[in-house]
Amino acid sequence: AWRCLERQRVVSVHSRWTFDTANFNPLRANRPLASGVADGARRPDEVADNCEGPGNCDFCTVESMTCVEPFGRVRRKYCTTAGNAFKSGGLHGLVIWSRHAPHRLTPEEVTDGFAAADEWFDKAMQWDSKHGDGRMRHPVMFWNCFAGAGASQVHGHLQIQLFKAPGAREALF
Repeated sequence: AWRCLERQRVVSVHSRWTFDTANFNPLRANRPLASGVADGARRPDEVADNCEGPGNCDFCTVESMTCVEPFGRVRRKYCTTAGNAFKSGGLHGLVIWSRHAPHRLTPEEVTDGFAAADEWFDKAMQWDSKHGDGRMRHPVMFWNCFAGAGASQVHGHLQIQLFKAPGAREALF
């Protein structure tokens, strides 16, 4: 069943007029979704509390329940990186904080997450230079908290991606 994760087909559609890009990976429809919102919880604390802990959240046990990029993980004081099992384009990883509830992160924890992303970008570029074509040089980082922003997991995490060209310009090269 996990073989489908090894070779994922991501379809990218690029507009040469607006430079918008949309990526589609059919496998992303099978992502595990966090409970909480569907259970009637409405406030961030209720949503986060309803899905926290081993057995309720894969990211709460990041070392055993997430995949690893071929260049390994970045481990810092407040977070760890993982490969994104449901990629949406380029090299696609995650920074996963130790603290479950994203709205409770401290400035120090957020800063540590950004530093982890920076280290991940460096490792990913080095890996691409040795094992890829060496053109992955354009980092993208975004943070979607809670279901309303598109997050499938409540647990605090950043999406980190590396592309061959900046933004939607990838369509032109």
